[in-house]
Amino acid sequence: MGALVFVVAIPFGSTSTPAETATGSDGWVTFRMRPTRLVRFGHRGSIVMFVRARRPGDPLLAGVSTRRLVNLSVR
Repeated sequence: MGALVFVVAIPFGSTSTPAETATGSDGWVTFRMRPTRLVRFGHRGSIVMFVRARRPGDPLLAGVSTRRLVNLSVR
């Protein structure tokens, strides 16, 4: 609850990048991202997302945080 979450598509610019948002009391956060003209959807493609969650007030590079790459299938 209250973690700051950031998400960005890779390659950068293939979707809109929403603002960093805090999780709710249930620990979840929802983002809406729109594809740009740079995104390429194939027959069975995917979009890679960089996701970071961190504790509010901590520095980006040295505080309590976690980072992941997430692969989303596109059909």
